[in-house]
Amino acid sequence: MGFGHIAATAVAKLIPRRQSNPQTSPPAAETQERIAELSTLYRLSNLLSLAPTLDDIFNGARREIMDLVDSVGMSISLLTPEGDRLHWIYGFEYGREVDLSAIPPISIDEGFSGYVARTREVLHITEGVNEMHTKLRSRIVGGMAGTWLGLPMIVANKLIGVLAVENDRPFSDRAVKLLTAVAGSMAIAIHNLIQFETIQNALLIQSRQRIQLQAAAEIAAATTSILDLDSLIQQAVNLIQERFALYYVGLYLVDHQTNQAVLKAGTGESGSIQIKENHQLTVNGRSLIGKATANGQVYISQDVAQDEEWQANLHLPLTQSEIAIPLRVRGQTNGALTIHSSMPNAFEPELISTLQTMADHLAIAIENSQLLAHTEERARQQQNLNQISSRMYRSTDVDEIVRIGLQSLSDLYNGQPVELILGQQTDHE
Repeated sequence: MGFGHIAATAVAKLIPRRQSNPQTSPPAAETQERIAELSTLYRLSNLLSLAPTLDDIFNGARREIMDLVDSVGMSISLLTPEGDRLHWIYGFEYGREVDLSAIPPISIDEGFSGYVARTREVLHITEGVNEMHTKLRSRIVGGMAGTWLGLPMIVANKLIGVLAVENDRPFSDRAVKLLTAVAGSMAIAIHNLIQFETIQNALLIQSRQRIQLQAAAEIAAATTSILDLDSLIQQAVNLIQERFALYYVGLYLVDHQTNQAVLKAGTGESGSIQIKENHQLTVNGRSLIGKATANGQVYISQDVAQDEEWQANLHLPLTQSEIAIPLRVRGQTNGALTIHSSMPNAFEPELISTLQTMADHLAIAIENSQLLAHTEERARQQQNLNQISSRMYRSTDVDEIVRIGLQSLSDLYNGQPVELILGQQTDHE
């Protein structure tokens, strides 16, 4: 059943059909008025059924309502999910829209609309408006009209909000009945659109999560296949930046001897410059990286312009939000990722979760690469020792044995000269 049929059915109950007997037929002017009302309700129903956004519903309904009845203002408040407050979401008065952005949700225990929400009854205040404002603790925004009409918006016996219409003189009983029908149609349209947007948002979140997980899996696969540490971490930050459309990604490794987090990989020219400058941050310092490497926890600045403790990086002037994610293996923090976005509030919960999981895999890959490099270094040293021992064993000349030993020590210290000084033993009385 479409909205047009709903409205036409509702109005048919409100307006009696024309009789064939001329003596009982309504005057021509009243007939024309009823036709105009039906036409307005039909247009409104079509508008509500096709409106893509809540703003389209509000603005379209306001135009049709003000054509339908004589009024100077209209407002719409929606019930919060908790059901104890009304969010004043739309207001129009004396030819202009009212800015309601600074008004927080209002308790249903106060105000005209709160009374309608509590009782689910139509409230038509035609006189003593000032006294009723005081009695019901109503909040006044804009001008004060002489008449206020509030209508509950109910769908499937569930209140979703309140439609309020204002005028300088009382509404007729006929206008109240017509607006009651309008409130019902608006309630259905608003409810359906909210439900549709909820489903669309859920599907969008699921789609975004799939894309993020695919990107994380790709990054994990790529880093797992790289054995060289420098290549591994540079490839990791490049992939993270590219796949998640980020401004900058850097990777710090902790030097436990100096208590410094040293930048080892970074994206773009800014990353290259900082690495050449040997950029470091103190572990447990004020920076997000300093905190993350000290405590092993994620630290976020969703809007750096509002964060007085956030420390700017001259090489990254477009940063609007930043997150630092520790690289932990078996309870030890060995480094951290710094991830920057050029937009505030860029790090939503599902993205943070994905980045954290990816950082855990990356930390393991880094440790494996370091262990492999350490094992290979020890194997190389053992091979050198075996070769030196073999050469010494084959030689019978003491000077040659000493020369081989000194040369080996020089190689061990990167070509530094090494001398052997032998002293003579002296006898003392």
